[in-house]
Amino acid sequence: SGQIVGAQAYRFEFTTGGVSRTLDNTTNSVQISNLAGGPAFGTAYSVRVAAQVAGSWQAFGTACTVTTPAASTQIRTNQCGTVLASKWNVVYCAAVTGATAYRFEWTNGGTVLTFNSTTSNMQLGNFTGWALNTIYSVRVAVQFGGTWQAYGTACNITSPATFARQNAGETVSLTVKAVPNPFETEYVLMAQGGNQTPVQVAVYDMLGKQVEQFSVEANELENRSLGTNYTSGIYNVMISQGDDQQVVRIIKK
Repeated sequence: SGQIVGAQAYRFEFTTGGVSRTLDNTTNSVQISNLAGGPAFGTAYSVRVAAQVAGSWQAFGTACTVTTPAASTQIRTNQCGTVLASKWNVVYCAAVTGATAYRFEWTNGGTVLTFNSTTSNMQLGNFTGWALNTIYSVRVAVQFGGTWQAYGTACNITSPATFARQNAGETVSLTVKAVPNPFETEYVLMAQGGNQTPVQVAVYDMLGKQVEQFSVEANELENRSLGTNYTSGIYNVMISQGDDQQVVRIIKK
């Protein structure tokens, strides 16, 4: 806003849908991201400003409209240009706070496939219609309040060359449990079965935000304490080893 000589503070009022929220600051600028509860994406706000002079708030000035940018996400850069070894490889996009769903669009020539997920990741094995050993241009849109936002930037991912997976008789499938669960301070992941290849672990809160990700040798998994930095709530722990995938839901008190 314009600076007023002698002003002690400024009050910015943001209104949308008949609901107003204010931000006070000692300077003539604020960041809309500091609004209580956060601003909505792709939303027009009517904004007006009042100044505090000699301890009294003056009348608000003329309002103007400010529109927040649309929510956007995309496939993680370390997965762009890669070839999926298995249909159960997890494809991730950047999680967006407040999103209620994610739509992954896979395009090759005239073929366009869309796969919806309630979390910021997906596995081709859970869907049909895709072709083996095919380069797809993949982009992601997020849903807010029942409305799909614009797609983000696309990048290429190649689907796996085969549906084949390891014969069930060769190894016992990986089984993981969290101990203790629920937990108060920390927990460990106890694994049975599987093989000696590294285990990939990713932890997400219920908004789909990733709070932890790491890779560890299978025989070292239970030696790693987890959860000390989590806030109280429910989390989904995604564990993968080759084609074996498992999700464990944990609760921090």
